[in-house]
Amino acid sequence: MKQITGRLTEKNGKWYAVINLYNAEGKRKEKWHATNIQATKRSEQAAMYQLLQLLDMYNKGELQLQENGT
Repeated sequence: MKQITGRLTEKNGKWYAVINLYNAEGKRKEKWHATNIQATKRSEQAAMYQLLQLLDMYNKGELQLQENGT
């Protein structure tokens, strides 16, 4: 299983965690998670902490990519 990675990005004045997940065929899918934190330089560290928590949960298997049946 590949190591799950991610990054922070700013959208509409808020921080979002973008997680790189992989499906059964090994294709990368991006999953966006809202952090509900206003995007400022001061708040970037708090958003990074949330990103690291999400990555830890994905890498431990507590969260998984949910694929639609389509």
